[in-house]
Amino acid sequence: CARGTVRAALKELINEGFIVSKKSIGHFVSLSRKKLTIKPSFGKKGYQKFQVVNDLSPTQKQLEGFKQLDITKKMLDDKFGYRFIKTYINGEEKPFTVIHSFLNTSVFENVDEEKLSKSLSAFLVQENIRIVKRREFALMQTIDQHIAIKLMVGLKTQVPVVYSEMVDNKGNIVEAAIQYYLPNEFSMSKEIKY
Repeated sequence: CARGTVRAALKELINEGFIVSKKSIGHFVSLSRKKLTIKPSFGKKGYQKFQVVNDLSPTQKQLEGFKQLDITKKMLDDKFGYRFIKTYINGEEKPFTVIHSFLNTSVFENVDEEKLSKSLSAFLVQENIRIVKRREFALMQTIDQHIAIKLMVGLKTQVPVVYSEMVDNKGNIVEAAIQYYLPNEFSMSKEIKY
């Protein structure tokens, strides 16, 4: 992604009041905007790569992001034992979104990897889990090397990152996730119906 494209996207987000820029520090979600919602704009839908990585440990940077949702390392270590990475690829064979997902294994009887690899929503329906709430926290973040490689961008690139949790009707956090977007694949609007 070209530096000019990223700067234009950041400028637009600043102008709309979604983020603030602090010189020599970075870009942050604006606290003055109460309702911040996110929706990836997939455009030409391609396919996804699904990889189970149960030894995936959150980095210190990721743990800092999860703190915004009151999710701690201890919670992730104790309850979220099933972990996977999904990389969405467009029709031009280029990645545009990478998701690190941590599932709360105490909520599931078993994990059907085939169903899960196709659709988390279908998997949740199969398991009779009703999602009633999703909380999200978004920020611009300099990504680590392994994400830069997956998104095919340069090191030290800043991209929109969304930390989220899905909560079921029993109050369990079913999934904690980190979503990394290419700036041109990121939109600040969404509609979710449960």
